[in-house]
Parts: sequence; structure tokens; C-alpha cells
Amino acid sequence: METVEEVLQTVGRTVGIPDLTLGGLLRVVMMVLLGILAIRLLMKMVDRMLERSKSVAAIKPYIHTAVNIFLWVLLALMLAGTLDVDVTSIIAMLSVAGLAVSMALQNTLSNLAGGLVLLVTKPFVVGDYVEADGISGTIAAVDMSYTTFVTPDNKEIFVPNSQLSSTKIVNYNHLGRRRMDLKLTASTSAGTVVAISPETISMTFDREVNKEIPVAVDINGLSVPENDYILGSVTASPASIVVRGPEKELSRITHAVVHAELEEPLTRSQVIASEIVLMDNEEAVVTSSHVTTDFSSVDITVPVKRKVELPLRVSFINVPEGFPMEELKYTMSNETIVVAAQERSISKATEIIAGAIDFEQLDLSEQSTYTFRVRLPDDFVNVENIENIVVEFDTEGLSSTYLNLNQIYIVNEPSGFKVTSMTQSLYNVKIVGEEKLIKTLKSGDFMVTVDLSDRDVQVGQYEVPVSISAPTRGKVWALGAHTAVINIQ
Repeated sequence: METVEEVLQTVGRTVGIPDLTLGGLLRVVMMVLLGILAIRLLMKMVDRMLERSKSVAAIKPYIHTAVNIFLWVLLALMLAGTLDVDVTSIIAMLSVAGLAVSMALQNTLSNLAGGLVLLVTKPFVVGDYVEADGISGTIAAVDMSYTTFVTPDNKEIFVPNSQLSSTKIVNYNHLGRRRMDLKLTASTSAGTVVAISPETISMTFDREVNKEIPVAVDINGLSVPENDYILGSVTASPASIVVRGPEKELSRITHAVVHAELEEPLTRSQVIASEIVLMDNEEAVVTSSHVTTDFSSVDITVPVKRKVELPLRVSFINVPEGFPMEELKYTMSNETIVVAAQERSISKATEIIAGAIDFEQLDLSEQSTYTFRVRLPDDFVNVENIENIVVEFDTEGLSSTYLNLNQIYIVNEPSGFKVTSMTQSLYNVKIVGEEKLIKTLKSGDFMVTVDLSDRDVQVGQYEVPVSISAPTRGKVWALGAHTAVINIQ
């Protein structure tokens, strides 16, 4: 059988590497792995350098690709040298191919080189008004091969970058200010013109742009009586404004400020109109006759809320008719709550309803406490931050049972219709109440009532809700939402 070395030599002669050995193959594998790792590390370093350099921001993808290709070609040549492949012939072949490509793409490569020069040196940017090589217009786009001009008569002109990079360029926007010599003449029959004042004027040439900036509020002397009032969030309306003017001047403006002075503590909410002051990032005032704003003043709203202590209550719904509410004993974790609101709202408030307890779900034979999350009206502030209220019922002596109820009554029957109940009984209705009453309860103690007073009555059969009560038996009630089927003729 052939050895590994013999097999490798056979394969090597086949692919043109006669001296291929196991050691050489292992060196190639190690070199490939180390080369891939080195290329990745070097590309990360290149990317970090490109990120820090703002001057080449526009051509970062091209530089990244070129360096990546160069490193892979270099690794391939090193591997070929390790395998004793004639690298000189490969380099010569690549040189000839590169020369042929360069000759074929001479104009294209010239434009790419010109685009590289323009992107790095930046003699103009998009939006500048430029005159170059007999063409005047606003720069609309700068690509690697062509630069797009838009002329004053709204024509697009695509100029090769090789042409622009080697010609004189006049940028009318870059410096912002320039001198214009204006010849003024005057004629008069009353005398001779001896002087013109002023002799010179300064003109600014720049793009007019819009910029939205936030409005900050600065109020001196803002306070409220400490024990009885609290301050809400001070707001400005509008919260931001749009400034318009020369781009260079707007670049200094970062925000606007409105000021107000107060002499006494506030006891009511105030709306204060204040003039807008433009500021830079160092909190210095920016003034310019060329800058305008869409608002000249801003309304500052200072909400002042009065604190009061109000009783906490729970409400009950679906209370059975005749039920003695005074016998239902319970306690609350908080009897009162301190809230704050603006005067128009707090003056109308008498209590805070913590939640509603539904008698149809009030099973005090199994549960004695109920927790409610405190929910206040939108304008109210929970001063003490009481989040939950716990209601605990006195369940001593309470019990439950199940009954079949068969006395169904229809009340407020509309005139001109005959209404009968198709449901004869309600089965297994859970009853909760005092244990001494539960032991003596009978089905006849309960009234199952269908109330038609608030229904739009039409002929047919309908499933309707019913109410259950024991008006003569005291502290007992039925659980669950029950219905009955009625027939209307």
C-alpha cells in the first residue's frame, strides 16, 4: 500500500506541486488559519481607523473593500510560495491582467480617481452653488463617477469627476460672506453728488433652511404654599418652534428659552406669555436679523394643585331589594386619602370611590377580604402614593347553602302584551347569609324578578337577566348572574 507521503507526492504532481509533503501541507493549513485570523484583526483595525476619520466618511466602503481584497491576495501569494509554486509568474500574470483592465477602463478609473479626490478634499458639498468648467448650478449629488449639477433653469447636468478634479472650482456658499462691488450713479439738476453713504455694504450668501428646536422654561421665584399646594409639571406651548434663516447662523442655535418672574407664591394655576430667546449650546444668547421664528412668544403653563384629605368609599352594585346594608360590617385599610388637583376639580370632590363590590360575586362564606387598586380622576395626584385599598368584611356567623328557586315574577309588564316565563325554576342557586337564617330558609322566601321597565318589548322568546331577593328575611343574598327565558305575545 502507498504511504501518506507517496499519496501526497502523487497529488502534488497532478496539481503542479511536485514536492508536496505532509509537513508542507500542515504548514499550509496553519498558515491559512493564522492568515484568516490576521485578516479579521487587521480589518477591525482598519474599520476603527475609518470610523475615527471624518474626512473619508463618504468612501469608507470602497477603502474597506480594497484593503480586504489586497490582504486576501497577499495571503494567497504567501501560500503559493510555501507550496513552492512559482510566485513570479503569478505576479506577472496579474500585472498583465491589471494593465489590460486599466487600459480598457481608463476613463472610468479616471472618473473614480477624481471622485475619490473630490470626496476627500470636499471643495463643495450637496447644496452648494458652484461654478466649474463653464457650468454653474447647485450641487445635487456627488457620486464616485459623476457629480450632478442643477442649473437655475432647472436642468440636471452630470459632469465626470475627472473633469471637475482638474479644473478651477468657484464655491459661492463655502465662506458665507463675500464682497460685491456695486456701481451707483446719481443725477440731479439741483446740484452735484459729492458723497454716497454708506460706501460699502456687507452681504451674506447662504442656504436658507428650517430647523426645529425645543423650548425650555426658566421661571424665577416659582413657589407655592408648602402645606396646602403642590406644583404640577410646567409646560411650554408650543414645546418646540421652527427657526428659519441662513444655515451657518442656524448651526449655532441649539434651543430656545422663555423667561418669567414671579413675586409671590402661587395658589392658582397660571398661564404666562413670554418672548422667545434663542440660545447656543453654551447658554449664550444668539441674535440675528436674518433668523425668524414661526412663533414670537410662548405660553408657559404653571399648574398649581390644592391638597385635600377626602374620605375613601366602596360602592355596592346589584344589591338585593330590601337588603339591610347597615348590617353588613366591614373595615378599610385606609379611611381617607390625600389628593391634589386644580381648584376647579378639587372644589367639586367630596369623596374618592376606591372600587365597586358586586353582590352577585360577594361570597363571604369563602372570602373575607377584597383588594382594590386606587384609581383617581385624570387631573388628581395621589399625594401619599396609596396604591391599594383592602376591604375586610366581618364574616363571623355567616354560612351558605344551595336552593332551587321556583317563584318567578314579571314586573312592569308593558300594556298590550302578554308575558309569561318559560323558565319555571332556577336550580342550585348559592345563598349566603347569617347562619341562623340559612338554617330556616325555604325556596318561597325568595323572589326571582324579571323587570321589563327598561326593555324594548317585541313579540317573541327572549333570555333576560333576573334579580333575586329575600326582602323579608334580612341579611341573605344569592350569588351568580342568573337568567330566565320569557315569551312575549
